[in-house]
Amino acid sequence: MLASGVPAGTKFDGETVTFLNSQYHSRFYYLLDAGESNGDTINDAVYNRNVTVQEKLGVKFEFVEDDNTQVLDKVRSAIMSDDDQWDIILGMQYRMTTLTLGNLMYDLVDAPYIGVNQPWWAGDYISNAQCER
Repeated sequence: MLASGVPAGTKFDGETVTFLNSQYHSRFYYLLDAGESNGDTINDAVYNRNVTVQEKLGVKFEFVEDDNTQVLDKVRSAIMSDDDQWDIILGMQYRMTTLTLGNLMYDLVDAPYIGVNQPWWAGDYISNAQCER
């Protein structure tokens, strides 16, 4: 059975985790936030995952959707001005890589509890995308 790398009992006391979801096609928004259970297999799996994680970690998820064509400048500006309105930013890789090249993003490879070697991560992609450190 697959298990999270987060230590048992880890709690964040109701902290809100804000996601900026900037997908190219609106049909991909539901992969992050399903909103409610509706009987659709994928929708309900996403919904149940989010409820489980929020309960387990004692957090609340907030999802902000934004137009992919405009988000790069908004994110760059927010980072440069120390604006922490989002905790996690998801966007199209070909747009977001420019932020990583400018050292404006954290490298999650070394983040505690992430474990990019787990099967739910795209291992080949991560390996090929890593730069020399």
